[in-house]
Amino acid sequence: MVDSSKRKEESGLKHPDEKTYSFYLTSRNPAFITNKKGELIDVNESFSKKLGFTKEEIVGVSLQEASFLTEEARKQAMYRHITKLIGKETPFYSLDVQTPKGDILSLDVDTKPYIKNGKLIGEFNFVRKASAFTPAKKKKSQAEKLEEESKSESRDLLKVLDKAKEKNYEIRQMQTELEKKYADLDLQKREFQQITQKWVGSQAELEEKNHEIRRLQAELESRQQQAEIQQREINDLRKKVRERQIETEEKSDEISILKRDVDKKQSEIKSKKEDIRVKTSELEDARSALEDNQTELEGRLQEIKKLRNEVENQQEEHYCRVLQFQANFLNIHLVRYPCSE
Repeated sequence: MVDSSKRKEESGLKHPDEKTYSFYLTSRNPAFITNKKGELIDVNESFSKKLGFTKEEIVGVSLQEASFLTEEARKQAMYRHITKLIGKETPFYSLDVQTPKGDILSLDVDTKPYIKNGKLIGEFNFVRKASAFTPAKKKKSQAEKLEEESKSESRDLLKVLDKAKEKNYEIRQMQTELEKKYADLDLQKREFQQITQKWVGSQAELEEKNHEIRRLQAELESRQQQAEIQQREINDLRKKVRERQIETEEKSDEISILKRDVDKKQSEIKSKKEDIRVKTSELEDARSALEDNQTELEGRLQEIKKLRNEVENQQEEHYCRVLQFQANFLNIHLVRYPCSE
């Protein structure tokens, strides 16, 4: 039902076709106005008096759902509404109305467009003839015959509409599947970006380790040079000791001191050799870790290439499936398209 204030506002509207509207108000036969949706927006006094319904009871009700119409009449109203939607007009039709007393009246209705401010609002419905009948003995009028023909055409149209709905449903399913694939593709892109970032981080870490290895190598070479210098110094000292031992045995104290110096230098050399050995071990460990990182990076690069190929194949496959489906739906034979083979 429509709000009463809204009904009053609609009833009080100025109608550009004053003659038709005046005839509608003063007609002795029942008449009513419907909007483009098939809803009752006004009825005249004759409609209320002869059919037994008040305006408040039926205004705002769709003819396709009106309880005061018979089941067959509601179907006819629905068929007529569908034919109007596809551009086919039916200027006259019939309705079977059940009054509050239980009588069934057959209404032959003529229609006329209801236009306001140059815009089509709905239509006037003038009851040309109202007659009581028993449904089992009712004779078919010319209007009913035309209505049956319209119903037959409407059924065909309904079948076409049903097929179109099925195709639309399939298209929506394909769109949903395509959206899922795009979501998977976005996820794979994000994973690819994460792997790329990790690869860049690993490259930076590898550069740092290479720099550290170069630093250790330089330090090792420096210490080796120092050890060689110290070794030459020790050799010189030993030579001097031997010379002093040959020259004199009186300088035993000095020789002893020199021996202690030599022993001290040898101890330092051993300590430095141990440091060199430790640094060499660290260098070998760093080289091994570098080789492991390089192997891991090569494996990740292979994974990235594989993911790229899968993403490109999925994009091409879905694009082909969408083209194929659209071609099948439109019943168009595509001579050439990317995935025709």
